[in-house]
Amino acid sequence: MKQLALSSALMVLSAFAQAKEETKKISIADSVNPAECQLLASESCETQKQDADKKCNKVHRKQAQEAGANTIVIGERSVKTSRRPFYDGSYKTIKKTSIAASYYHCEVEQATPAKTSGNMKSKGSAEERLLRLNSLKEKGLISEKEYQDKRQQILDEL
Repeated sequence: MKQLALSSALMVLSAFAQAKEETKKISIADSVNPAECQLLASESCETQKQDADKKCNKVHRKQAQEAGANTIVIGERSVKTSRRPFYDGSYKTIKKTSIAASYYHCEVEQATPAKTSGNMKSKGSAEERLLRLNSLKEKGLISEKEYQDKRQQILDEL
């Protein structure tokens, strides 16, 4: 009985680790080449959280993985504000962010990398580029692997 429970727990952990690894393989691009990529789905993420970009990035990566995509193209971003009344007559401002994205499966590496993780070579000093890269990682717009790869590329240029 204990072995069965242990075996089940190991299977669940293995599936979780595999899903986490697959999520890391999904990249974000500005656009894709229609000849190399197939549109799988388009979704929208809505949240009231302060860190909407990070939250929606996580949601989009999960949905892209479920759709079998390896590339996400972020679309329109909108913010709506409203006021919610309290019983004492005061109001609370509610900010709702919506971020649309399309999920693609591309056979070849993405033709046009996202501005967030590519083509920083001619845009400022190495220090500025490293700071901008760190900011993108903190916002959840690029993965840890993308961050490390780009960081090493910038340092190699010195």
